[in-house]
Amino acid sequence: MVVLHRVAPQRGLLRVLLHQLRSQRTDGQTARHVLRPRGARPERSRTGHRSLRPEGLSRLGLWDNAVAKLVKKRGAESGGAGPRDWPSLEGLKRLSKVNDESLQDLRQDALACLAAALGAIDPERLVGSALRVRGRTLETPGRSFRLQGHRIHLLAVGKAAVPMARAALGKLPIASGILASNRPPNDIPMDRIRSFVGSHPLPDEGSLAAGEAALQLVDRLGRDNLLLVLVSGGASAMFEASPIPLEDLRLAYGSLLRSGLPIRDVNEVRKGLSLVKGGRLAARAAARGATVVGLIVSDFVGNP
Repeated sequence: MVVLHRVAPQRGLLRVLLHQLRSQRTDGQTARHVLRPRGARPERSRTGHRSLRPEGLSRLGLWDNAVAKLVKKRGAESGGAGPRDWPSLEGLKRLSKVNDESLQDLRQDALACLAAALGAIDPERLVGSALRVRGRTLETPGRSFRLQGHRIHLLAVGKAAVPMARAALGKLPIASGILASNRPPNDIPMDRIRSFVGSHPLPDEGSLAAGEAALQLVDRLGRDNLLLVLVSGGASAMFEASPIPLEDLRLAYGSLLRSGLPIRDVNEVRKGLSLVKGGRLAARAAARGATVVGLIVSDFVGNP
C-alpha cells in the first residue's frame, strides 16, 4: 500500500501553508491577486501591495454613513463631548480605509493559503501523479508492477473515490471496476464501472451491496489480473461486507462512534465485524494469485 497523503499536525500544516504562499510570490506580488473577486477594483495600498476597497459602498455613500454613525455613537457614549484627540470624521474615514485594506490583504492571503493547500492534496492530482506507465510496466511510488498479460480491475472506495477513479481511468486500461462513494459519479464510464452509493458514518444497504460486489469481483480474479485499490476517508462505512445483520451492524457502529475511543481502537473492533476490513479483501485477492496495488489518501494523523 502507498499512502499518497496524510494529514500533518497543526504546526506542520501551518508551515506547509506558509511555504505554499511564499512559493507563489513573484515580482513582489502575492497569490492573493489571483483570487480577486469579480468586479473588484484593485489599487495600491501604502505598502505597495494591490488591495481591495469597498468601492461599491463608497459610491452609494453607505461607507461614509457607517463611519458617521460610529462617530456619533462614540460621542453619545462619552456624554456628547469626546476627548480632544478623538479623530475627526475625515481622520476616522482614512483610518477605516487603511484597516479595511489591511484586512482585505489578510483575507486574500488566507484564501491563497487555503487554495494552495487544497490543490496540494487534490485526490485526482495525487493519483494521477502516483500512477506512471512506462512501456509494459506500472510504476507507483517505491514499487513497479508488470502489466504484460494482466487485466486491470479497479476498486475505489470513500468520499474521494470519484476523482481518484477518474485519474486511474485516464492513466490505465481498466477492464472493470467497482466504485463506492457517498455520491453518484457523473463522469465515470458506467459500461466498465459499477457504482454504489453508501452512507456515512453508518453503513446502509448501498454499503453492503458494494462490499458484496467487491467480493464477487475478487473471487473471479486469477494470476493474470491486477487489482488497483483506491481508498479514501469514509470507506469504512460506505464499503462493507459482514455476516452480521445490517440493523445490528449499524447499532455496533453507532456505539463505537459515541464511545469516545481513539479511531485506531474503533477500527480494531470494526475489523472483527467485517469480511473486507483489516486486509481481508486484499488477502482474498492475493490467495487467488492476483496482484494487488493500493493507493490511500488518509484523513487522520498516523494512518494507516
